[in-house]
Order: sequence, then C-alpha cells, then structure tokens
Amino acid sequence: MRILIILLILMLVSCKKKEVREQYPSGQLKMKYTVNNDNKKHGVLERYDEQGNLREISIYSDGIARDSSLFYDANSNLESIVFWNNVGEAYYQKRLFPDGKTRFEGPLGSNEEQVGKWKLYNQQGILSEYREYVNLSGESYMNQRWILNAQGDTIPGGNFYRAVSPDTAIVEKPYRIHFFLEQPVISYDSDLFVCLPKQDYTINPDFSNEQNIEWDTIPSLSIRFKEHERFRDNNHDVVFDMQNFEVGQKNIRGFLLEKEKTQKDTFDFVTRKIYFDLPVYISADSISQ
Repeated sequence: MRILIILLILMLVSCKKKEVREQYPSGQLKMKYTVNNDNKKHGVLERYDEQGNLREISIYSDGIARDSSLFYDANSNLESIVFWNNVGEAYYQKRLFPDGKTRFEGPLGSNEEQVGKWKLYNQQGILSEYREYVNLSGESYMNQRWILNAQGDTIPGGNFYRAVSPDTAIVEKPYRIHFFLEQPVISYDSDLFVCLPKQDYTINPDFSNEQNIEWDTIPSLSIRFKEHERFRDNNHDVVFDMQNFEVGQKNIRGFLLEKEKTQKDTFDFVTRKIYFDLPVYISADSISQ
C-alpha cells in the first residue's frame, strides 16, 4: 500500500504544470499559459491586448499547438478559427462575421498564408464566391476568382481560365494543351498569351525565380492566324503542343498574360497574370495504352 501511495505522489509531481503570466510594460496581463516539466507550453493559453480584452485561446501539448485556436477582435467577437495538424502546423482557417456565421474559409500554406481555393459567404450564409490563391515566393497571390449567384451559377465579375490537357502523355510524342480565358479581368476584347520557361530553364514551384527565367510567349489563335477570319474571335484561346523526353511525373508551370489589345508590341502597361501548374505523367509507349 505504501509503495502505491509513493508511486502516486511521484506521478502527480512529474505531471505538475506551472502557470506562466506575461505582462505588458504597463503591468497589464499579456498572456497566461501553463508549461510542463520541460518548460514547454502544455494546456490552455490565453492572450490579451493592452486594454485587457481577450484576443486568443489556444491549446498546447508539449509545446505544439493542437486542435484549433480561437481569435477575437477588440470587441470580444470571435473573429477567426485556425486549425492545426498533428505536428503543430496551421492548415485551415475560418473567418467569421460578428454574428458568428462563416465569412470565408480555406487552406493555409507553410507560412500560414492563404493558398488553394477559398470559399466566401454573404451574411445570409450563402456561398457567393470562390477565390484561388497561389504561393508566390512566400506571399499569397489571388490567382483566380469565381462570382456566384444565389443558385450557385457563375456570373460575370470573376477572372478564371479553363485548361484542356492530358493527364498522361507518351514519351517523345507531342500532346496538345488548350488554354481558354473564360472571364477576363481587363476586357473581353483583350489578348491572351501563355508564357512558358524556355527549354533550358526550370521554374520553381513557388515561382520565386520568375525574374531569372527566359520565357517563350505563345499568342492567342486570333494573333497567330490573324489572316483567317474564322479565328478572329479566338483572342482568349491559346493552343500549343508539348513534348517530353523523359518518363515520369512532370509539372508544366507558367502563366497566362492578359493584355490590352492596343500596343501589342509591349507588355508594360495594363496586364493581368494568372499562374498555372499542370501535372502530366509521361509514360513509356509500351505501357501507355
């Protein structure tokens, strides 16, 4: 019996948590949380602003954020919820209206920047917009946008493209890619170009070396075949063939460049970029189809 009591006491001592309270220079409470025996945050953390308003509630385990964190505005309204994976990385966020309804939500990148497709809602809780964000050198860039009506149909006001390309291609054989700018941001009379790295260049997944790349610029069908009447209205269609000489997974990266129709010889006035990253698997001829 005595041995059991001693073991219980040892367990309680080993699991004992210590409360830490941090203060602003004014003496106002800034943060309070508990730490374990390794001096790592373990338990509930509360953070306050200099006026004494609660701004954050988080849960920690062995120094790693768990589950979700709640963030409040200066009026004590729940403003956003951040969700954490099992290694303490933020992977999803919801931002709320003052009444608690979801305002917009979507995935987060490694720097907690907006990435991927985000959903936006109106105050009635109806989905009204999609926004696609891409990581450009660690910064979040709004790449595409879809505006929806109450029935969920896409309406004018957005900016997005459609790409028709194969999921699988055969090594050393050409395959065709067709880009179509469904909703331009400048004008339905603008011109579209596709910009791809030249053969000896490889673009980074986050496009961080974009300024060091030499680009091949492929014009729309209306420019390439301007002498043909049938292509006159294809100013937002770009079609080209690719060819790869190695088997394996490839990513075709580049951007669409929408440009005013005037002064076609320059890109230095009104333009809009939409980045793309198209996966394609290059198979050997003998196992393709």
